[in-house]
Amino acid sequence: MSQKRMVRFLLSVLAMAALGPACSGGAKSPTNTTPTPTGTALQLQSQVLPRAWFNIGYSSGQIAATGGTLPYQYIIASSSLPAGLSAIMVGNAMTLVGRPTASAATYTFDVRVDDSAGAFAVATYTLPLSDAYDLNGTWRFEIDVTSASGACAGNQNLPNEVVDITFTATSEGSLIASGFLGMPANRLLGELTTVSNTPGLSLDGCYPEDGGTTDTRHGLAFTGTQTTSMLSGNEFWDWHDANVTCPMPITGGRTPDCPNGQSIITATKR
Repeated sequence: MSQKRMVRFLLSVLAMAALGPACSGGAKSPTNTTPTPTGTALQLQSQVLPRAWFNIGYSSGQIAATGGTLPYQYIIASSSLPAGLSAIMVGNAMTLVGRPTASAATYTFDVRVDDSAGAFAVATYTLPLSDAYDLNGTWRFEIDVTSASGACAGNQNLPNEVVDITFTATSEGSLIASGFLGMPANRLLGELTTVSNTPGLSLDGCYPEDGGTTDTRHGLAFTGTQTTSMLSGNEFWDWHDANVTCPMPITGGRTPDCPNGQSIITATKR
């Protein structure tokens, strides 16, 4: 190799070494990794997290440090999370999400946060986990139409409808609700969920009604105890004439004949 080629080869080796090793997988660093001092000491406050319920979708909200130098990194430093939950990064905060499948208990664990200047802080968090709600059985729904338009205008002036709905739990926090309009074949699919840290139930689907099809979405929250439960919330519905049949969805952007209907729902387990 000539002297000129040797020099060029050594220069290229040195340039590659200066770039550092290539990423070989694992967690990726944030897009902006420039250290940002906050001017105060790094802190992480211990707290009791919002209650979780067995097999109901959960989000803890943000577990966030203050002070130190951004960005932060979080780890579960001692014990472990209840089965079914995991920790994710959301910006410079951590959130616990998932569907817990562990036994009802009060779980305690430590979280450690490290900042970009080498400082760290540790805090203890408590997570209460309750048993599942007993959903199977018959529920008496009272439906109060509060808003109706189009071909359904005036329905808000009719007496409340009362109907018995049968809940049949399936798996993974899901159920089938049957019996709408008094017809066992009229079914909606249900999913256990939480809204503003309150356990609840969403019901979605469609069924035939008055020669057409009702497309409905319920958002209901639990009240009472796990064994003698009550539900309350809102129903949002559209009604379509005989040109639209269940199952949905509707194609072509067709406007409902009764758009944007709303009802208040209260339900008591029988």
